[in-house]
Amino acid sequence: MLITGCSSGFGEAAALHCARAGERVFASVRDLAHGAGLLAVAEAEGLALELVELELTDAASCERAVASVLERAGRLDALVNNAGKVLYAAVEETAEDEVASLFDVNLHGPLRMIRAALPAMRAQGSGSIVNVSSVSAVVNLPFSGIYGATKWALEGMSQALWLEVAPFGIRVAVVEPAGFGTAIADKAVPTALPQEGSPYWEGTLRARAASRAANEAEPDLTPVAEAVHAAAFGDDRRFRWPVGMHAHMLTDLTRGLHDVELLDALSTGFRAAFEELSTRDPS
Repeated sequence: MLITGCSSGFGEAAALHCARAGERVFASVRDLAHGAGLLAVAEAEGLALELVELELTDAASCERAVASVLERAGRLDALVNNAGKVLYAAVEETAEDEVASLFDVNLHGPLRMIRAALPAMRAQGSGSIVNVSSVSAVVNLPFSGIYGATKWALEGMSQALWLEVAPFGIRVAVVEPAGFGTAIADKAVPTALPQEGSPYWEGTLRARAASRAANEAEPDLTPVAEAVHAAAFGDDRRFRWPVGMHAHMLTDLTRGLHDVELLDALSTGFRAAFEELSTRDPS
């Protein structure tokens, strides 16, 4: 299996979990040096884990990565599109180049990998494509509107893909984590931060603080790694895999409330959360 974005976070956790479960894992990183720690753990445990260099925004690099896996393993049983980035900004204040960059990584990147992987999977008559999405694709959150839009687009594409490739024996799933203990909030696009004096300045900083708090509440990444492995290889062929307390809570809300009721409930919840965070340093 090939997993993208394995230098840290969900990708690193999924790579180790799947290798420990007996899978042969090819873990992609933008720079092989960034995978040194992961490789050291794998070698110490005797895991079947190898690194692959991949630049997700370059179609030729995506094709080379898949070709490398096929050359080394002879087949590709699962592609996990995990790599991505986040941006905190009000919809109004998100610059055009930031929008384009986020969609390039979070939507076009997985699409490049899917295009590279599908011919081999079709030839095999089997395979799995697991796209790591977000709870933001279920309920989009204030000050992450464009990030959530990339995940909504990813899930919309994945749903159509499920229908298109099922006749070839290929399965498709999306994993929807809520906040977990990764550094993604700290790696958010820095230029997206508003300037003091913006009507959204405080709200954006509070949203970043809320994201950090949610991540700290669930520091163990194991449930996400387990969901990735089960979605790729398990008997449960469901399409959506929400992971984490907040993911299940928000999913249940969408089922139980009409649109305006849902937005009103979310607005009340976010106001309360921001008031609680007002006593903290928003930086």
